[in-house]
Amino acid sequence: MRLLILLLGLSLILAAHADGLFIHEDPQHEGQCFLTNAAGKRVFDGEYDTQCVGISGSQAHADSNADADVDIDVLGYQSVHLWHFRGQDSVVINVEGEVLYHTYWFDNGPDYVEDGVFRIRDAAGKIGYADGVTGRIVIAPQYACAAQFEGGIAEVALRGEVRRKDDEHSICVGDYFKIDKQGKRVHE
Repeated sequence: MRLLILLLGLSLILAAHADGLFIHEDPQHEGQCFLTNAAGKRVFDGEYDTQCVGISGSQAHADSNADADVDIDVLGYQSVHLWHFRGQDSVVINVEGEVLYHTYWFDNGPDYVEDGVFRIRDAAGKIGYADGVTGRIVIAPQYACAAQFEGGIAEVALRGEVRRKDDEHSICVGDYFKIDKQGKRVHE
């Protein structure tokens, strides 16, 4: 459920106009999805690979937010998460096909929304944070190591090294310091 919430959060950047990305299940290939623009034309064909579970669709959003005031089928998504896009893995793209950021993987899936934000990565692997509702970047990727926010504070390190703890877990060792949600150092 948390993974579904995160995937929905990544694809919920909505605009106040009728242009966006629309997600459809391919009737010829069960479990496969394709994207269209507001005019119904397929977009980015041949440039991405995904299954419906890999991106959040309008029906999944509508079902999970029955009380929402926004009709996603009219507005469309302003960004979607794709497993593969133009040779890059696990990215969030906008309606123009620009990669906004890469997802940060935690617990075998994209990072959870904690304290209103979730971790993201840039193409070089640096970690930042995005808003859990809008998906907009709130702290640009710049950290080698970054923990989830808790109580408005997160521990981060500009330089660090990922070390494997066991078959399933790894840790990042670095010179950690604390930041607030604006990315400013917190001195305690």
